[in-house]
Amino acid sequence: MTSEMAPANTSHTPFKPPKATESLKDENNYSSWSMEVKMLLRLANLDTAIDSVEGVAPQPLTKTYQYLSDKALATIMVNCDSEPLSLIRISSSTLSTWNTLKSHYEGRTRTHPHVHVCTAPCYG
Repeated sequence: MTSEMAPANTSHTPFKPPKATESLKDENNYSSWSMEVKMLLRLANLDTAIDSVEGVAPQPLTKTYQYLSDKALATIMVNCDSEPLSLIRISSSTLSTWNTLKSHYEGRTRTHPHVHVCTAPCYG
C-alpha cells in the first residue's frame, strides 16, 4: 500500500496563480496569451496538465496529479476575462478547459471595420 503525499508546503503556503501580462479577452489576443500562459505553466511545472498526451489523467487519479491539475486550472482561469471565463465555467478538467479555449479562439481574428480584406487580387 502506497500513500502519496501532495507536494511539500501545500498546507502552509497558499497557491497564488502566476499572472500573464494580459488576460485572455478574445480571439485578438489568444495567440500571445496562450503562448505566455503555456510558458507560465511550464515554469511552474504544471504544463503536463494541458499536454494532449501527458495531460490524460492517470487512473486511478493520484493526489499529486489532482493537486497539480487544480493549480494549472486556477492559473488558466485567473488569466481570463469574463467572456472566455464564461466558456470554461463548467469544464471538467484542465485539459478540456485548455482545449475549449483553443478550439474557440485559435485561428480566429476580428478584422477592423475599416480594413478591407481582399478575396480577389487587390490593386490600390
